[in-house]
Amino acid sequence: VPIANLRCQQLKLSDVRGWSVFVEDPVQMQAVYVPEDDRCTDILSLVEDEDNL
Repeated sequence: VPIANLRCQQLKLSDVRGWSVFVEDPVQMQAVYVPEDDRCTDILSLVEDEDNL
């Protein structure tokens, strides 16, 4: 559970291009929960995993 919530905006660009997320206050690290795998991962490392593409 985070200490403070981030202010962010998300927009689905298209089914092909996926989602765009903008965080108003930059942070050093941000994680996302993947319920299908029951794990958390760094947002920047999502593109490195072939299963996420």
